[in-house]
Amino acid sequence: MATIGLSKPFYAIYAASGETVSYTNGGVLGKAVELSMELDGGDANILYADNGPAESATTFGGGTLTITTDDLLPEPAAAILGLTLKAVTEQDDVKEIVFGEGQSIPYVGFGVVVKKQQSGTSKWMGLVYPKVQFQNPGISATTQGESIEWQTKELTATILRDDTAEHNWCRYAIFDTETDAVCCPSREVYPHEDFHSDDSGNGIPLLLLHPCASGAGGARQTGKARKVRD
Repeated sequence: MATIGLSKPFYAIYAASGETVSYTNGGVLGKAVELSMELDGGDANILYADNGPAESATTFGGGTLTITTDDLLPEPAAAILGLTLKAVTEQDDVKEIVFGEGQSIPYVGFGVVVKKQQSGTSKWMGLVYPKVQFQNPGISATTQGESIEWQTKELTATILRDDTAEHNWCRYAIFDTETDAVCCPSREVYPHEDFHSDDSGNGIPLLLLHPCASGAGGARQTGKARKVRD
């Protein structure tokens, strides 16, 4: 199944109490341009016996997620990087992002929709990293010349195991439509409603953050699915 597209980079703030994980304050990073993942230390650990390999074990040793978006606006930047937004003097509608000693970068859940194609038919994969931590991004810019050189924003995050009993670090499911990949309505795959629509009518599929989801007024937790209504 070939990959032909990428969309909908969602995030939600991660929290854990024992083996119970919850997500709150979900949002969209921007419009997705590119996604990549590299794993660390995933080499097989082989036991040799009777002059040959007898057992093999491969464990997850961490990884790095890189997401490129068209831009990173102040609100999602403040959320995923633990930053403060302050109103510019005499311009309450203009916010500045403040980096300082008070910064505490949170753990977040992160999900995207990956478009696939097989035998001429499009499919959509809901891909989730249940616990990541983003790093402060660099800043670069190039002056405009005779033609526009599009400049995008690259973010890097450390991939971690979540705090559930299974210690998951990645999940995905494939759907027939992008809407289904966002909403994840299949109770066989995600055994509860995983879609929250905010006041603007836009979906925030914390979705992808099976079996957890959140919106402006609620959160969902792992374990036995429990829906919290506004």
